[in-house]
Amino acid sequence: MIENYQDLPPKLYAGDIDECFEFLDARRAADSNSADYWHWRAVTHLRAQQFEKALDICFYLTRESDVFGYQIHCLADACSHLGLKETALTAIDYFGKKPTTQAIGAFLWRVYGWHYLGEDQRVLDLNADGVDEHSVYVLGHHQARSQMRLQGIEHGVAAMHRWWSSPEARRVLFPHLNLDGCLVLQDDFARVVALGDDPAHRAVRAPSHRDHDGTNAGLRHQHDRIEHARFDVDGMHHVIALGLEYLLYRCHA
Repeated sequence: MIENYQDLPPKLYAGDIDECFEFLDARRAADSNSADYWHWRAVTHLRAQQFEKALDICFYLTRESDVFGYQIHCLADACSHLGLKETALTAIDYFGKKPTTQAIGAFLWRVYGWHYLGEDQRVLDLNADGVDEHSVYVLGHHQARSQMRLQGIEHGVAAMHRWWSSPEARRVLFPHLNLDGCLVLQDDFARVVALGDDPAHRAVRAPSHRDHDGTNAGLRHQHDRIEHARFDVDGMHHVIALGLEYLLYRCHA
């Protein structure tokens, strides 16, 4: 039984899509002004192979919210399934040019999005000048993967170890793990999904019709900035994309 949003990831992994939709439907009246709600709905549509509905919600969030950015993973996956690579690349460019998008947000969208979409040379051409330590490691292990795809596995192994699996990488990328690899539990999982803890930062007006009819929806927010700490610093880089791999470290898989 799903009692809160923390219960969604394992249910999505298990393929209990109908149960996830039932939970989201029940929460709609109370949470439909929350970007978190629409984000999880998009992910559930993605797992249900309803790619157009997932993509509509991702575009809605990208257009209307100035402080939420986690939809890049779902957006890239949906576009890939639909054969809309150029559409996804345009969305990445749009997000980067929004007046309210901070430079670190645009940078991370390029790292994740370009890598997901197979733009490996563009990923390799990125540099981490002026970004925080955590984002340096994010770029490093994505560049290692892109190098493997372009040049062969053997050419990226050393970089993958440095930026992903070395003790130093573990410390930087997964601060919620102790040195023995055990989880340091955190009660508030939902905050990791969004850019910003304050629900007011994430509030959006619900689409007026069904999920995919939100083109005129507005935005309510208190701050006009991306809060990078909730986009990336907790080491939750792939919470959404089809492989939700990092949830393994938070006992949700």
